[in-house]
Amino acid sequence: WTTVSSMPVTAFPLDMVYDYTTGIIYGIEEIEWSYMFTKFVTVDIETGAITVIDTLDIRALTLACSPNGELFAVDWNGYLFKIDKTTAETTSIGFTEIVPNYIQSMSFDQNTGRLFWAMFRNADGGKLIELDPVSGVGFNRGTIAKGAELVGLYSFINESSTYSVTLSADPEEGGSVTGDGQYLSEEMVTVKATPNFGFEFISWKKENSVVSTDSSFMFTITQDVFLTANFNKMDGISENVLSEAFYISPNPVTDLLKIVRSTSDKARIEVFNNLGALIQSFEINAQETEINVAKFPVGVYFVKIRTEAGEIVKKVVKQ
Repeated sequence: WTTVSSMPVTAFPLDMVYDYTTGIIYGIEEIEWSYMFTKFVTVDIETGAITVIDTLDIRALTLACSPNGELFAVDWNGYLFKIDKTTAETTSIGFTEIVPNYIQSMSFDQNTGRLFWAMFRNADGGKLIELDPVSGVGFNRGTIAKGAELVGLYSFINESSTYSVTLSADPEEGGSVTGDGQYLSEEMVTVKATPNFGFEFISWKKENSVVSTDSSFMFTITQDVFLTANFNKMDGISENVLSEAFYISPNPVTDLLKIVRSTSDKARIEVFNNLGALIQSFEINAQETEINVAKFPVGVYFVKIRTEAGEIVKKVVKQ
């Protein structure tokens, strides 16, 4: 063993955890034996130097980091909290139904996302408790080494058991893809491609080979996977089809004109008066958009909607 760094006698380290998403070690320590509040710190992995982020508003006894980089702690009253890594602000999740004593430790299984707590209390000694990160409720998984007080509980990523799914769209404006991320070996993966308006889905490709012509398909992952969803731009979109994608109401209108669309691609709205003069022009991204026409003079107006698939013009009467 080689001592990397030592702590001053006024600091009492309680627990620490390695964040696999950032490569940072986080820790908690008692404040000069105050038994009231806890310092939230980072630990330099090379030198052991400690940097205080802030003081927590709870007396935390444990610290754990989820596979996606979220920090959790149990306080001395037995409540599970989430900790903001930047501000040290805490959010209460729920009561574990256990009030601990003395030294504790906690860790996420980095391969499954399950949260385990090496809990100790006078009444029944050391127990391995699995906590629900959503509710905070604890489940007893058994006694630790004849009830021993375990001061360090850690988990590591088994790199050989996890694989990544990386997705892309070709062309990028052709549509959206979902299902990318990290998966356990032999896990079933579902990927889905959704074409934008004016495009149609063609196939999923791995390198240059077609692996599926279904927009949504499942496969068992055994290695890192890179998939591309191929889309094709449809020519000659009819005005009727484009018109059905945009609904304007009410018509006639007195104050607010609402435009509702069933597409997700960008569109430009242009409003003209009956003389052909441009009154307004703007892009929309939302599914619903409102135009305030309350101050428009009474009369006939034309709303032109431009998309990559074409354009339509709708007549609107202002009362």
